Amino acid sequence: MALDENIGRKHPGDPIKSDDWNQLAEETRRLDAQKLDLGGGTVSGPLTVMGTLTSPTLGVQILHGDEDTWTFTTDKPDYQAALARNVTFASATSLLVAGHCSAQTTPKNGLQMVLSVDGAQLHQVNANSALSWGMATYWGVSPGDVSQPLVTMGVCTVAAGAHDFRLLIRSTTAGQPVQVRGATLFLLQVGAGSPT
Repeated sequence: MALDENIGRKHPGDPIKSDDWNQLAEETRRLDAQKLDLGGGTVSGPLTVMGTLTSPTLGVQILHGDEDTWTFTTDKPDYQAALARNVTFASATSLLVAGHCSAQTTPKNGLQMVLSVDGAQLHQVNANSALSWGMATYWGVSPGDVSQPLVTMGVCTVAAGAHDFRLLIRSTTAGQPVQVRGATLFLLQVGAGSPT
């Protein structure tokens, strides 16, 4: 509602008409109902932000190894950390976690890659096999130096504080080496969350 500009141009002693008073009261009630409270609230309609929008629970972090950890090799059948990093969050945060690398293995051997947060694997393990939903798998089929890009993703919610994020790999055949290069974790902070 647009108020008459003369409402705000009163001088001491000028009378306030009841219509002007009613318009002020109605506008005050409207603003109270439609304002965005700085302490929190829900926007039920479209929201347009013309400036910078900041939030402790939105954003992206990219975690990678040091120069001397570009390549990681293992021949173990249990998961080994190709990349491990600690990240601290100011408040509870929901995350989409993605792991990426270039993978290589020997012929007729498999490489499996999963994610973990604070020691818990982010992928639901299939009861009928050692495979899990969301994991990445690469099977060597021919000799030679062929690398394949691998991506694995999972979701989680973390509490405020420090957390351990890991990109884990293993060889499906003990004693047969598998290798990843450029292991990277992407933490996409998608909003506030309540830890489960």
